[in-house]
Order: sequence, then C-alpha cells, then structure tokens
Amino acid sequence: MTQTGPLGPLHSRRVSAGDIAYEYLKNAILDGRLAAGESLLEEQLALQLQVSRTPLREALQRLESDELVVRQSNGRLLVAPLSVQQVEELFTVRSLIEGLVARQATERMTPEVLEKLRRITETMEQAAREGRTEAVSLHGEEFHTLLYGLSQNRYTIRLLAQLKDQIRRYRRIGPVSDAERAVRAAGEHRRMYEFMAAGRGREVELAMRSHIEASLASAVASVAKLLEK
Repeated sequence: MTQTGPLGPLHSRRVSAGDIAYEYLKNAILDGRLAAGESLLEEQLALQLQVSRTPLREALQRLESDELVVRQSNGRLLVAPLSVQQVEELFTVRSLIEGLVARQATERMTPEVLEKLRRITETMEQAAREGRTEAVSLHGEEFHTLLYGLSQNRYTIRLLAQLKDQIRRYRRIGPVSDAERAVRAAGEHRRMYEFMAAGRGREVELAMRSHIEASLASAVASVAKLLEK
C-alpha cells in the first residue's frame, strides 16, 4: 500500500505508520523542506501525511528526542532552530572522531580502497572546477564513508551515526551553497588522499581535523548570516 502527501509518497510496507511519519518528517527537516522555526500542527500534518494522530504523535516525540523538534511552554511544536553554538559543538566533536577514524583507516589501507579514494578525489576536483557544489559534497561523503568502513572502529562509527542527522542540517548550508568552499574542500580531500597514499597516518588525522574545522568555519558563517535575516 502506498500513501501520498505533499512531503512525499508514504510506503507502508513492513513498517508502522509512526515509522513512516518519523522518517518523512525527519528528512523534510534535514533537507530544509520544513524550515527551522516552522510550526508543526498535528491536524495539518495528519492530513498531509494521511496518518492518524497516534502514530503522528509518536513520530513527533521521536523527533523531540532527536532534538530536531522543540516543544514550547504552551505545547506548540516547532522545527528546532539553527544555532551557532550547536554547529560549533557538533563539528568540534566530529573533527576529533573523524581524525581518529582517518588515521585508523590509513593503517588498514588496501590498494583497492586507495584506488577508489583516488577516483573520488579526482571526481570531486572536477566537480569543484565546474561549480557543481552539491556533487562535491556528495562525493566528499562517499570519501568519508569509505574511511569509516576501513577503520573497523565500531564505537567511533556509532558515535558518528548519532551526530549524522544534526550535522546534515548544517552541512547543506556550507559547501553545498558555497562554490569557493567547495574548491577548498576538494583540495583538502586531495591532501588527505596523498597522505594516505604515503601511509602517513598522523598527518592524515591532522588533515582530517583541519578539513572539518574549515567546514565548521564555513557553516558558522552561513548560519550566522541566516540568523541575521
């Protein structure tokens, strides 16, 4: 059975209505279709998503736990606001964790993965030259995902997964919309790749941390600019 609403089709195969509502609302928030600070009215959402109030409330409670939705003192629900402080905290933690992951991945590097990283790096550089900023961001995520798997560190990967959704809200504001930042990001991945090819794990760790700190600076500037409007 497939249901359709303005936020997208709802496929209810082997999942509950609450799960469906949660996934679609979460993605709508992370993708910006539901804007920061926007009111979430249960009656309206139930009609749009074609679900009953009970599973919708379950979904909204999960989004509250994820800190993607906030409840005001009067009970009104809003999409969580963007915050400079939050982006600083998220990216600082991410830089430390991903630096470790990058070093461990370098220590376990294989010729096959190194070749994949080389191709991804070249694709990112080409996309950056052509001004395809979203492609740079997507290929960068592919680069990082390869390192996660190679690191074999389940605990750091689990921590990164917990940060992923919140970080996604901010990453889409930075390199995705900033052509100059996309060019620099491609160059930072080139630097990491070259250190990996040389087996220099400590330098890879520092380069990864520097890369994420640069992304942080871009995200902070972007968020601050949005908040001024």
